[in-house]
Amino acid sequence: MAHSFSALRCRICNEEINSILDFNHVPIVDPYASVYKEELISLVGAPVHLGCWANHALWPEVARLAVADTRDAYKSGQVLKNNGEYTGAWLRFPKGSPIGVGTMVLPRSAYIYNDMFAENVKGGYIAGSAEDITQIAKFLESLPLEDCKEIYITTFESEDSGPTTIKLDCNEDRALLSLSGESDRLRANIYLGDARLFLGRN
Repeated sequence: MAHSFSALRCRICNEEINSILDFNHVPIVDPYASVYKEELISLVGAPVHLGCWANHALWPEVARLAVADTRDAYKSGQVLKNNGEYTGAWLRFPKGSPIGVGTMVLPRSAYIYNDMFAENVKGGYIAGSAEDITQIAKFLESLPLEDCKEIYITTFESEDSGPTTIKLDCNEDRALLSLSGESDRLRANIYLGDARLFLGRN
């Protein structure tokens, strides 16, 4: 997996984002669905520091819209977790898909993935197979997120790709989550406040 990174400027503080581990995008939602549309228009999808977005006054509004959008997109699927307006996880098993798909809304966190040109980041959502999302949710349930200061690792047997390891490396208010089997297939910068919200611990 490539780890090169070209610095962008944070839309909130206007300082450079110098590390992929501090990089986020504001989740993409419809700003016109909000009473705060004027403030949101310039923010939606913008590059931001993970910490700047976590402390921004409008993250709860964007989270509410992201959850509503995801709930609607997965209305024919299954609710895995939905504690309130700001976080949740949903699964869907489209016809012809043996493994299904899943999405978690963690509004101040970031999903890190590779595209064909460069490493990239999607704010607010973590996506994977239905099994991956289910196992991440179970993994988070087992952790002491109120005092997360270590590296936590577990392994589960994946039907589609054999043994799969989930690792969470905690650092202050955030953690790097990685899920790997035959190859690194999912990484995310988790804002720990999102994980606590997801589990109903806030």
